[in-house]
Amino acid sequence: APRGHSLFEASACEIEVSSPVKAPCVYSINLATCKLAHCYKQQLRGYLTDFEDHHACRRIYATAPDGTQVPITVAHRKGLELDGTHPSVIYVYGAYGIPLETGFDISQAALLSRGFVLAWAHVRGGGELGTSWHEQACNGNKWVSVDDFIACADTLVDQGYSASNQMAASAESAGGVVLAAAISKRPDLVSLMLLHSPFLDVLTSMERRDLSLTVEEYEEWGDPNEPRQLLAMHNYCPLRCIERNKAELPAFLIQGYMEDERVPPWGMMKWVVEARRGVQHAYDSDDECYVTPRPMLLWMSKNDHFGSWADKIVQTGLLVKTLRSSR
Repeated sequence: APRGHSLFEASACEIEVSSPVKAPCVYSINLATCKLAHCYKQQLRGYLTDFEDHHACRRIYATAPDGTQVPITVAHRKGLELDGTHPSVIYVYGAYGIPLETGFDISQAALLSRGFVLAWAHVRGGGELGTSWHEQACNGNKWVSVDDFIACADTLVDQGYSASNQMAASAESAGGVVLAAAISKRPDLVSLMLLHSPFLDVLTSMERRDLSLTVEEYEEWGDPNEPRQLLAMHNYCPLRCIERNKAELPAFLIQGYMEDERVPPWGMMKWVVEARRGVQHAYDSDDECYVTPRPMLLWMSKNDHFGSWADKIVQTGLLVKTLRSSR
């Protein structure tokens, strides 16, 4: 990816190259001669010293219900046996035409070094394959992104990278719509959900014109003033579609922030209440207090939309404890 440059008349520019298994490396390009010069490479130390030599990254494809080939980036240890026994995490976003980043991340490298398989589902709604890839999941058509994600998770299982009881799914912000809707449709898809600042009450948010981002995002999520789009939004909105299988939801951790100006925290809180209520009613017909048989966690703090590094530490710890202990 090109790095920012403040001088339009500059004779050179810098680009940064990285992947899930390759630490960032910066090169300088002479714009007159097009020659490439190495500038800097992030040095990995400790247990990550030989990280690049022992891990691989590849591209596979899942087939969506309409026949579309959805790309998946997969990273894992070299020599991995595709026997379906490996703990895994699948990441998803799929909104605003923004590609899901697959650059080097130290917390993800820590998981890879512990034998995890990591996958990035490049579903429609993102910008990986151009404007059309984004537009196919706009204006209330978000189920396209959801079905793409389900196909990607199933592909990882079918090809032996992992198993549903060894798989976690992670999403941030708008990606929470895709993940939460997919789990409401297929609660057996994964055994753990990690949601960071997730957008879970789409319908209520889009009906409130007083919120800062509502009207300008009708094109992305749908216009509630249009009956056809309103019905579509009601069907994919995570807070509405959770009613389908909420008694069977997997374990989850939702991290939200009281000072978040992009995603209202009350949407996450309402979703958690509905999720816990579903499990409680499934096990206790007298509506008495019940401790759920799996973690259903809500973590709220006073940070802004992007949180802090402490949040990743909590996520990594929960992943290792939950998926390792289930083996």
